[in-house]
Amino acid sequence: MISPVLLILQCVILATRIVSAAPPPKVPIESSAEGSDSKLPPMLTDADFDATISKGLHIIEFFSPYCPHCKQLAAVWEKAYNDFYEESLSLNVSLHQVNCVESGDLCLKENVNAYPSIRLYGPDGFIKQFPKGTKRTEKELINFARKEALDVDNIDITKLSGKSTLVDDNQFLKLLSEPQTEPYLVSFWPTSKLEDVESAYPFSSCEDCTSFQRTWKLVSNRVDSVGIKPVHFNCANPTDSSKNEEICKELSYGTLTKEKRSKLDRYPQVAMILPNRKSGSFIRFPLGSNRVDSKSLVDFASRTLHNSNVPDIDQYEIESFVKEPKSNILKPNVDEDKILLVFSYNQDTVVHEDMQFLEQLIEPLGFIPNVYLYKSSDNLKITTKVLYKTLYAEYNTDNPLEVNEDNLIMASITQYPTFFLFKKNTFVPIIFPGYSTTETRNLDFITDWLTINSIPTVTEVTPKNFPALKNFEPDFYDKLVIQMVNMKNNKLVEGTKKLVEGLRAAAHTYEILRNEAVYEDLNTAREQKKQLVQKLKNKQAPSTEIIAAMREEINYVYNHKVIFAYLDIDEYPSFLNNQGLNAYQRLHKTGDIIVVDKEKAIYYEKDAAGQDISLKSLPHVLSILGFPARYPDASIERVFIVTPLGPLFRLLDRLRDLSGIGYLIVLMALFALWKLPKTIYHYRLRKRYTAKRDVTGILGGKNGKEAKFMD
Repeated sequence: MISPVLLILQCVILATRIVSAAPPPKVPIESSAEGSDSKLPPMLTDADFDATISKGLHIIEFFSPYCPHCKQLAAVWEKAYNDFYEESLSLNVSLHQVNCVESGDLCLKENVNAYPSIRLYGPDGFIKQFPKGTKRTEKELINFARKEALDVDNIDITKLSGKSTLVDDNQFLKLLSEPQTEPYLVSFWPTSKLEDVESAYPFSSCEDCTSFQRTWKLVSNRVDSVGIKPVHFNCANPTDSSKNEEICKELSYGTLTKEKRSKLDRYPQVAMILPNRKSGSFIRFPLGSNRVDSKSLVDFASRTLHNSNVPDIDQYEIESFVKEPKSNILKPNVDEDKILLVFSYNQDTVVHEDMQFLEQLIEPLGFIPNVYLYKSSDNLKITTKVLYKTLYAEYNTDNPLEVNEDNLIMASITQYPTFFLFKKNTFVPIIFPGYSTTETRNLDFITDWLTINSIPTVTEVTPKNFPALKNFEPDFYDKLVIQMVNMKNNKLVEGTKKLVEGLRAAAHTYEILRNEAVYEDLNTAREQKKQLVQKLKNKQAPSTEIIAAMREEINYVYNHKVIFAYLDIDEYPSFLNNQGLNAYQRLHKTGDIIVVDKEKAIYYEKDAAGQDISLKSLPHVLSILGFPARYPDASIERVFIVTPLGPLFRLLDRLRDLSGIGYLIVLMALFALWKLPKTIYHYRLRKRYTAKRDVTGILGGKNGKEAKFMD
C-alpha cells in the first residue's frame, strides 16, 4: 500500500509541475525503459493512455520508482516483454508501463492505490487485476497475457451493451414475495447510486467492484440470451425511506450496506430467483468472491434453472451420453464435463414426498461443479449392466475377466427411489447406497455421496489445486497418480492427449481390478462370519452370542479409489521438487508416472519388477498397493517424501524391515536417549566435585587416610 510519505511526495511533485510547467525529474530504476539498450516502449502518460488502450488488449504495470517491489519487478518485466514480444504481436496484446511519479494524475484517475499494480485493459478501459496470490515472475506474466488474449470474453465485452436493469426496494420485494413467471439473476452492490452498470462509478472500499461491472455486463448478455432476466440492486439506501439496507441485511448481505474498513468483505453478491415458486425461490451463488467470473456465474444460473425443472431422461439418452468420447480430454468444456445425477423411481410406488425432496437438492448442487439433475422411470440397473459389460470388454486387457453377475448385483443393491451418477466417457456407473427411505431423503448423506464421486476420471494437477487433490476424501481416495506431460506447443499437446487418454484407460482397468478385489474380500468376510457362527454353535455358546454374530453386518466397501491426474512439467518444472516428490533428483520426462500415498509421507515410482511405472503396469501397481493381501509375493519400493523428518522416517523404515530385532533396537535406543541427559548430568557433577577436592593445601599433599576417604 502507498504510505502517507509517498502520497505527500506525489502531491509535491505534481504541484511543482503545475507551478513550473516543467516535467518532473527522471528517477532511475533498474532495467528502466529509459535505458539505451532497452526494447521497452515509452512510458504511457495521460496524453496517450486512452488512445493506446483503444485498440486491442494491454497488460499495464503502474509503478513507482521509489517502491522496492517495483525495483525487483523491473528486470522481470523487461525480460517478459522481450521474450513475449513476437507472440504478443500475433495475439494482439501488448505490455506497457506507467510511472506514477511522473504521471500521478493518470494513476489517480485509474484509482491505483498500491505499487506495483498490474492490470488488464481493453478498448473500454480496465478489465481485471493480475491474479492475487500469483507470483510476479516472467512466466506468470506471460501466462497471464497469453490467457487473457485468448479469452474471447475480453474481446466480446467491448462489443456488448449491458442488459441489466436497476430494481428498487419495492420492485425487489415483489420479486421475492410473489411467484414469478420468468427466472431472474440478481447482483447486489455496495452503493446507493449505481443505476447503469456500464457507467463509470467510484466505489468506496470495494476495489473489485469496477472489474465486476464489466463481468456483470458480459454475464447479463449471456443469461439474457437463454431466457434469464438480469437485474441489479443497490444495498445502500438511496433515500431515508428506502428499505434497501434492511433487505440486504435480511439476505445476509449486510457487509454491502455501509462502508467497512476491510475491502475483502465488500464484493458484489449474486443470487437467482426461480420462477413459479411460492417458497424456496431465492438461491445464492455459492462459490464466493474467488470464483466470481463470467463462466462460473453463467454456469450457476443455467444449471440452477435446469436443476429446478428436473427434466426427464431415458436409458438410451444416458447410454449415448456416456459412450460419446470427449472431443478434447485436456480442455474443460461445460457440455462434455457434465455429470448426470439421475433420480430413478418406479411410477407405481413413487409418492409426492419423493418428488418434493428433489427441490431441496437445487441449492446444494450449486456447490458441486457440472452436476445436472434429471429424473427417469426406466430401469437403470439394465443401463448399469450394459456399461459394466462395456467396461470389462474394452479395458480388461491383461488377464481378461468375465463380468461377475453376483458382483454386479452386489454393487447395484439399493432401494427405489434412488440416485445414479453418470459421467461422459466413463463406464463406471455409480449407484447411491440407499437401503431405506431415511437415507434416500437424507440431504447431507446424498450431498456427501455426490461430493465423493464428483471428481473427474482424469484431471490436471497444478501447484494451486494439489493440496485440495491430496486432501480430497482420503478415507475413499488413498492414492494420487501423477503422470508427466508436456504441453509446450501444439505438436506436444497432441502427444499429451494420447498419454492422458491412456491414463483414462488405466483408470478403467484399475476399476475392474478394484471391483474384483472388493468382491473377493466381501466373500472372504462372509465365509469368516459363517465359520464363526458355526464355531459358536459347535461350542454351544449362548444364543445371544450366536445371534449377535449372525447380525454382524458386512458392508460393501467403497474405498481404495484413486485420483488420476496429469502434470505439465514444462509449465511447472519445479513442482515435484517443491512438493518433496523427487527424492532422487530425477530429470522427469513426458510419460513418467508416480503414485503418491495420500495418508503417508511416501510415494512410488517403480513397479513390482523394479521398472519405472508405465501406463501398462499402473493398474497392477495400484492393485498391489491397495490390496497387498492378494499379492503376498509382490513388493514395491517406497520413496519417502522429502521433508525435515525424512531421515528419521527412513531410519524407522529400515528398522521395521528387521522385524522383532528392529523393534528391540528402537526400544534400546529410546531407553539410552532417555538415560543420556541424566548420565551426562551426574558425570559433570562428579567431575566438578572431584576438581574442587583434588587440591594441594598449604601443608602439602593429602595423607593416605584422607585420600582414601575422599575416593
